[in-house]
Amino acid sequence: MDAENELAVDTITRTETERAGLQPRSLLLQDWPRVLAILIGVCIATAVSVAWVDLPLAKFILGKLGSGPTQFVVQAQYPDLLDVFVAIVTVCSWVAYVILRRHHTGTRFVCWLQVIGTAVPLSYTAKDLLKAVFGRVNTRYWINHPYHFEFRWLQASDQFFGFPSGHLAVVGAILFAIMHYYPRAKSWCWAAMLLFGAALIVSEYHFLGDVIAGGYVGWLAFAAARELPGTVPSSRSS
Repeated sequence: MDAENELAVDTITRTETERAGLQPRSLLLQDWPRVLAILIGVCIATAVSVAWVDLPLAKFILGKLGSGPTQFVVQAQYPDLLDVFVAIVTVCSWVAYVILRRHHTGTRFVCWLQVIGTAVPLSYTAKDLLKAVFGRVNTRYWINHPYHFEFRWLQASDQFFGFPSGHLAVVGAILFAIMHYYPRAKSWCWAAMLLFGAALIVSEYHFLGDVIAGGYVGWLAFAAARELPGTVPSSRSS
């Protein structure tokens, strides 16, 4: 009877977990058609943006905001605190995870901590590797050197290190994790991601293509982190 009860409880737990949209399945392996479709869509959108949208859009924004009282938006030297942000989020996530998992194993929040503690540094590392491969011109360098609008493959430097957007990759990884574990916040997370991406474009911090690719890197980092054991919350403790 004990074995039958355990099996029944396990079946109920899995069923409730599936209904909650938190199936213990692989996002990358079992959902590979979806991953492939998203990759193809992102590649097409990025290619179209690079070929026909990025430069006209950047020139339009520069023309509208590059002079007068709004020139500070595209000319101000904003401090780049992404390194600090990544370090703080990663350390705090893992410290909180280690402390809370002793008594709250299987809760959504603890699972989320584990995922972002992995996805954030993963997205940061991935964007650095991709930037070194693509070597695309930074928008701030392009503003003062408008004749430069190219990719310098495998020849990245401080001036050619703009693709994909590391800011959206890192923030996107966090937001995708929130959407996964707290579906009710999905609309707010999408709105936050779109506003953040728009801010990066309007401030001439990135081209549109950089932002599109950065968002995909963030989702991919989240999906990879979701593959770790212990990232599916139990229905009883969620």
